[in-house]
Amino acid sequence: MPKNMNVSQAARYIYPGAVLPCKPYSLVEVFDPLTVSYQLGTIGFDFIKLVEFEFEPGELLQHALTRPETYYWGTEIDLDDLADSPYLDTIEDLVETNRFVMTSWGALIPLFEDDIAIPYPSIVELPLDMRLD
Repeated sequence: MPKNMNVSQAARYIYPGAVLPCKPYSLVEVFDPLTVSYQLGTIGFDFIKLVEFEFEPGELLQHALTRPETYYWGTEIDLDDLADSPYLDTIEDLVETNRFVMTSWGALIPLFEDDIAIPYPSIVELPLDMRLD
């Protein structure tokens, strides 16, 4: 049996396909999407309860309990907004949704029932040589 159990609330970051998830999550006080810190390289996040069991020193089991909503940074658009796109037919063939989030670099992410687009937070991005972390 586990000796200790710890439950934390966190925002788990979502990275595009082949990007290494350098910071997988941030602990949060409340599940409020507008208070989640933007992490460079991410496209969004979801909220989890992170449950940790310690069996023996150094033996740790982690499990994430997820919530249904996924939040993506960007602007929500629909198929009508893409009417003039030369890629409209391809987009319609690839996905069965008419809601998308447009990222800051122009990528389209399909939004499904529990997905929510939220605006990018106002941030000032420092050059790499000026960052503390």
